[in-house]
Amino acid sequence: MGAPAAGSGGIHSVTVVAGNASGLATEQSLTLAITEPVGITSAATATFIHGVMGSMTVTTTGGYPAAATLSLAGALPDGLTFVDNGDGTAEISGVPTTPPGSVSVVVTSSNGVADTTQTLVVDVTAAPAVALPLLVPSGHGHLAGVPSRVDAGAQLDVIASGFAPGAPVTFGIYSTPLLLATASADAGGTARATVTIPSGFTGQHTLVATGIAPDGSERYLTAAVTVLAPPVAVDTTAAETATETDRIASTGVPYDLPLVSLLGVLVLLAGLVLYRRSRNRA
Repeated sequence: MGAPAAGSGGIHSVTVVAGNASGLATEQSLTLAITEPVGITSAATATFIHGVMGSMTVTTTGGYPAAATLSLAGALPDGLTFVDNGDGTAEISGVPTTPPGSVSVVVTSSNGVADTTQTLVVDVTAAPAVALPLLVPSGHGHLAGVPSRVDAGAQLDVIASGFAPGAPVTFGIYSTPLLLATASADAGGTARATVTIPSGFTGQHTLVATGIAPDGSERYLTAAVTVLAPPVAVDTTAAETATETDRIASTGVPYDLPLVSLLGVLVLLAGLVLYRRSRNRA
């Protein structure tokens, strides 16, 4: 009598011995088959990142017969699938395309004797932002939209590709990391942003884009750039005024005074001289 202990499922051989006071004994061998449901041992929560390939293995243990069939009831987030591997394990894998959130499904293991169920919570989280590292990172590709030379204070339309869909992408400039902009990757994994080169920067610098790749790793795109000092603005009006003043000071007459006006002045002076002479004779 009694209940078999957990984990004792299987075939067991025992020998039963019967004896009496006369010392005579009889033996009999017995084979006991203890059936037991297959237990589910994997975690009751699975976490995936939106736009990132991920997987979770459902595992089982014990039970007799041990050949368990695994099945799932309920709808997984879009992009995820459930596959029974046929060896007491199953795989949930894929790239979640639904917005972040949680769903609950039921996993069942069955070996023909009894079923075991587990409520599994599947969480889809947003891809995390990747901060600018302290030093210029080794790039995994080129940051598009960055010319080799640019004026300080200029605006650039930069394009960063190869990131997980929906992942936040951070744009910065080095040598000392300075945040320029943030954007989210589109469904194709491309992020676009308009960045402004700081007005106080000159010389050799590197623009960097950081984010999460579709495989879940950190991804860095880089582009080297030479930042030129902005041209010095010249006040042409003031320069022309100063030049004209110098001309008048050196000649007493503006250079651009019309020739006709000069001749008129000379004729007038000659007339005055002749008039004075005629009066003196009189």
